Amino acid sequence: MALTSYEERQAVLQNLLLRKEHFGGLTGPEVRTAASACGVAESTVYRWVRAGRTSLREYRRHTLTEAEGTAFFAARGDVAAAHRSLLATAGENPPSLSTYRRAVMREFDAPTRNAAKRGLPGRDQKRIVLRQPAKNRNERWEGDHKAMDLHVIAPGFSNPVRPWITWLIDVGTRAVVGWSISAGDPHRGAVLAAIRSGVERDGEKPFYGVPGELVWDNGNEFTANAVTEAAAMLGSVAAPTQAYSPEKKPFIEAVNGTLIKQLLSKLPHYTEGPQRKDGSLEDGADRMLTLGELAHLVDQWVWHYNNERPHRGLGGRTPAEQWASDTTPIREVSAETARLFTLDRVRRVVRRDGGIHVESIAYIAPELFGYEGEKVEVGRIPYDVTKIEVFHDGRWLCTATPTVQVGPEQARKLAEARKKQDARLLRERRKLAKLGRIRIGTITSDALDPRILPPAASEAAANASGDDLFGFGDRIGGVR
Repeated sequence: MALTSYEERQAVLQNLLLRKEHFGGLTGPEVRTAASACGVAESTVYRWVRAGRTSLREYRRHTLTEAEGTAFFAARGDVAAAHRSLLATAGENPPSLSTYRRAVMREFDAPTRNAAKRGLPGRDQKRIVLRQPAKNRNERWEGDHKAMDLHVIAPGFSNPVRPWITWLIDVGTRAVVGWSISAGDPHRGAVLAAIRSGVERDGEKPFYGVPGELVWDNGNEFTANAVTEAAAMLGSVAAPTQAYSPEKKPFIEAVNGTLIKQLLSKLPHYTEGPQRKDGSLEDGADRMLTLGELAHLVDQWVWHYNNERPHRGLGGRTPAEQWASDTTPIREVSAETARLFTLDRVRRVVRRDGGIHVESIAYIAPELFGYEGEKVEVGRIPYDVTKIEVFHDGRWLCTATPTVQVGPEQARKLAEARKKQDARLLRERRKLAKLGRIRIGTITSDALDPRILPPAASEAAANASGDDLFGFGDRIGGVR
């Protein structure tokens, strides 16, 4: 690249003049080198030496006035629009558009210029982020909500919905330790489901345990409170960040971008995909995914991200390799404890026709026999319709499954539970019948049988009435 600025060419000329003064003249190679570096002819260099200056005019740098700076922000970062407003309102001649643009670029840094266009979020997009060094596994988790740019079919909704995903990422290993998907806006249940999937050990899942610190966006008070409550019961520290501050959670924001690029942009009904002239999506005729299908695809992608995708920040290793190489002890939590407080609950009544109904799905379990008509609390992962957790009086009662999924083994257990309930009822009825016979016999012998009375009193009463003791006569056979 040739030396074109005034300062650069003036420096070349000054060195040539010094050499001319010291040696009494310039050599041909010196002039040719200077001409080649500046991108001009040798004759031009000789002319500069004779004149003692370059042919470039040193421009006087324009300094923005307060009104010119305000005009830039009023035009929301549009330099041309701001310059037009200055031409219309300035009392003195304003600078040219190019001069004004150079002054704006020189005096306003990139975060400030982007803030003029997009506000404070725009500033944060350009601002340098201090990336924390990798920590030990489970030392710090970052969590966030992300609106997924596509439409899916969700149970309980008549129209397509735009789902949200809730992430939890381990900073030390960059592993996605927990996640959940919800239809519509994120809510408390989605947060608790993501935390549960992260802390609970499930089968061969390598990523689990209790985090030392949970970092969460404090923009949504309801979900932030859920994080604080869960962290307290886990023995973790809740560290909410300032609302709408993605720069405070750089690692989770990187996962958001990777998800969009590698998965969402390739799915049908991706809202940011190719569009027709009328604005409709080109793949609008394709079949729309269900919420469950999307959750399955996300689950596959998370596995790929954790186990197969090398991470530059980990020196080319995968999160799984980084996790396996970390010898930091893992603090576990029991499944019963995780189930107790990491599921958002709703109230339901145990019904005769199918057990417990949640979003038009009937769930049943052998333990529900005997609770017909009782109010219970139901907790479940938002996108998982395969099971629910049932609580009664604050205690876990059972795990119920949809009635349509009841197989031979479950049917056998349900039949045994029904027989057990019937046997208990039969025992109670027999006890009641026996108790009833004893009570009847006791009343007859102690209160109605005149033989318990003294003989004299009995005879005197009988003689006085000429009838039985109670005056019923032959209707009860008489008592003589």
